[in-house]
Amino acid sequence: MALLKKYNNFGVLSMAHNTRSMKDTTFLLRYLEFEKDLLSLEITFRVWIDK
Repeated sequence: MALLKKYNNFGVLSMAHNTRSMKDTTFLLRYLEFEKDLLSLEITFRVWIDK
C-alpha cells in the first residue's frame, strides 16, 4: 500500500489512468517491473549485509 501511495504521489498512476496511449502504459508497466527488480535486489542485499 505504501508503494502504491509512493507512485500515486508521483502522479504516475493518474498518468496511466488518463492516457489513451498504449505505448505509455507499456512504458509504465516496464518501469514498475524495473522498480520491483530494484526493490528485490535491495532486500537481498540488506539480508546479505545483515548476516
